[in-house]
Amino acid sequence: GIDAMRYRDRSGDLRIRPLQDINARYTMGRIALNWAHRFGQPGRWVHMEAQPSPQGIATTPAHVGGQPVRRRTWWVAHS
Repeated sequence: GIDAMRYRDRSGDLRIRPLQDINARYTMGRIALNWAHRFGQPGRWVHMEAQPSPQGIATTPAHVGGQPVRRRTWWVAHS
């Protein structure tokens, strides 16, 4: 799969990275699509320091090597 990324830079401007990485595994987009079908609503991936909402599903660990992870990735259903 080929992953792309849409994000906001430090000044808040919307940026697009058309080629984030190329890999032979299921991409985050395919997982998000499956979850949208399973949960009956679309969602979005967010990468931030705090949990975006109580309904957010963490897709990264809270700790790595005994150290807390500063920024985590969450899947959040659209409301």
